[in-house]
Amino acid sequence: MGPGPTPGPRRALFHRLGLVLALALVAAPVFYWSGGIVEEEALGFLDSYWSDRTAFQLIFNPRGYDFYQGRELSYAVDFLDAQWVGLQAEQDRFWFLPPSAVIASLGVVAVFCWGAPRALPGLGGGTAWLVLLLYLSNFVFMSTMGTLYRAAKPLVAPLLLFALLFSLRARRRLPVEGEGPAWPLFVAGAAMSLLDRQGLFYLGCLAVALGFAWLRSRTGGRLVLAATAAIGVTLVYNYLLGPWLVHQANGYWPSMQFQTLQPRWLADPGAWRQGLGVLRDWTVLLLGGGLGALVAVAALAVLVLRSRRRAPSRADPAVVGLLLLGAIAQVAMVAVMARRHEPVTWIDHRIWYYPLVYQVVVVFGLLWILERIAAARGGSLPRLVPVALVCLVALNVAHWPRLERALRSGPWGGDVMRRSDLLKESLRTGGPEPLLDGDHRRFLFQCRDRFPLLAARMSPHVSEGKGVDRTEISEGGLFARGRRTSHVVAFAPTDGRYLLEGGVYLRPGERVSFALAPGQVLGDVARHAGFQGLELFSFPVKLLAGPTDVTLSARLTGAEPPEDRRFGLHLPFHLRPADD
Repeated sequence: MGPGPTPGPRRALFHRLGLVLALALVAAPVFYWSGGIVEEEALGFLDSYWSDRTAFQLIFNPRGYDFYQGRELSYAVDFLDAQWVGLQAEQDRFWFLPPSAVIASLGVVAVFCWGAPRALPGLGGGTAWLVLLLYLSNFVFMSTMGTLYRAAKPLVAPLLLFALLFSLRARRRLPVEGEGPAWPLFVAGAAMSLLDRQGLFYLGCLAVALGFAWLRSRTGGRLVLAATAAIGVTLVYNYLLGPWLVHQANGYWPSMQFQTLQPRWLADPGAWRQGLGVLRDWTVLLLGGGLGALVAVAALAVLVLRSRRRAPSRADPAVVGLLLLGAIAQVAMVAVMARRHEPVTWIDHRIWYYPLVYQVVVVFGLLWILERIAAARGGSLPRLVPVALVCLVALNVAHWPRLERALRSGPWGGDVMRRSDLLKESLRTGGPEPLLDGDHRRFLFQCRDRFPLLAARMSPHVSEGKGVDRTEISEGGLFARGRRTSHVVAFAPTDGRYLLEGGVYLRPGERVSFALAPGQVLGDVARHAGFQGLELFSFPVKLLAGPTDVTLSARLTGAEPPEDRRFGLHLPFHLRPADD
C-alpha cells in the first residue's frame, strides 16, 4: 500500500467537500420551499415599492408599515428585492426567494472561507467546515432564507461573522505583525448596525470585548476605535441624519417612541425566564434538536475538562467576568425583544428569522472553543468530534419536516404558510384558489391588474374591490363584510355572456342591488325571513374581456350608525360562461 495522503492534500479535499456541501445547503431553500414563502408583511412592501413614487420617498418612509428604527439601509435592500420580484413577474415568473437572502447565504460561506483559516489556524479544516454546516443545515436558516420578508437579519449574519473573525485575526497578529488597518471592521460594523438593532447590540458587545483586550495589553487600539466609530455613526444617523432624510423625503418627522427602553421591563423575573427559554430554543435548533443539543453540550464540557487536565491553567477571573456579563446582556436583549414584540416568543417565530444572528455568535464561539481544545491537546481533536458534528448536521436535516409542521402549527406560520401555498398555486393555474384569503388574495388581484401576462391567462373570476373588508375563512368558507356601497370586479378572459353567482348575508328587510353602471341594474337580493341568513343569487351579465366593476348598493338596518353598518359576502363569487 502506498503512503496515505499528506496533510496538505487532505486539507484541500476537506475544503472542497465542505464548500460543495455548504453551497448545496445554500441552494436547499430554493427547492424545499418550491418558489419561496410569501410573508404577509412583505406583500405590503411589494405593493408600496411597486408604486410610482421615487425610490428616495419609498425607502425613507417607515410610516404605515414599521416603527422608526433608523434602518433605512435594510429598506433599500427590500426595495431592490421588490424590483427583482416585479421584473420576474413581468415575465410571468413568480419567484418569492429574495436575492438578498441568496447573497447573505453566499456571504456567510465566503466570509467563512476567507476568515476561518486566518482567524482559527489551529482548527482542522474538516472540523471547521462541519461547524459551518451545522449553521447552514439548521431549520432557522432554511426557513428564513426561503422567505420573502425583511433583508435585515439575513444580511447582518455574514457581516457579524466577518466582524468576529476579522477582530480575532487582527488580535492574533499583535504584537508580532503590528496593527493592520481596521477600516474593514468599521465598514462591517456600521453596515450591520444600520441594517438591524441586533447588529448594533452585537457590535456594542464586540467593542466592549476589544476595549477589555486593549486595557490588558495596550494593543489593538485601532480595532476599538473602528468599532466605537461605527457605533457613533449609527447613533448620529438614528437621531439626526435619518429623521432629517425622512422629513426631506416625505414631509414628516418620525417618532422615536418605539426606541424607548423601560428599565422596569427587566425588573420582572418572568422576563428573564422568558429570555432564557427563547435562547435555549434558539441554541437547541442549531445543535441537532433536544437530545442532540444535550449530548453536544455534555460532550463539549467533557472535552473542555480533559483539555484543561492536559494543559492546566488557571481561569482568568476578568475573562470569566466578561463572558458572564456578555451572557447576561444576551439574555436581557432577548427579554427586551420579547417585551416589545411578543411574537418573538411564539413557537413559529422561535424557528424562523429572529434566531439567525444569535446563532452566528454560537457558531463563532464553538469554533473558538474547539480550536482552544485542539491547542491544549497538541493540535488535534478526538476523532469523535467530527463524527459527532456529522451526526448533528444529519439530525438538523432530519428535523426539517417536523419543524415545518411546527411552523405551520403556529399562530403566524399557520396562516402565512397556507396562504402562501394557495397564492403560488393560484399564480400557477391562473385562477384564485377558493380558500385563498387575506392580503395574499388581494395581492393576487393586484398582480393581475399590474402584470398583463398573468391577466392574459387567468380564468373567469370575481375579485373584491373598494368597500369590501379583508377576506377571511369562516365556517370552512370564504367570508368578508361589505359596506353600504361596495364593489366587486368581474374578470372575463373574452367577450361574452356570463353568470355572476354568489351569496350575501342579510338581516330581515335588508336589500342589496347589483349594477354594472348607473341605470344598468343586474338585479336585487332581499331578505324577507324573520332572521338573518344567506341569500343566493345568479345574474346573467354581458361582459367585455378584462375587468368590469360591479357596484353593490345595500339598504341596511341595525342599531349601528349608518356608516358602520355592514352586510356579509359569501365568497368567492363565481363567474362562469352562461352556456356551461
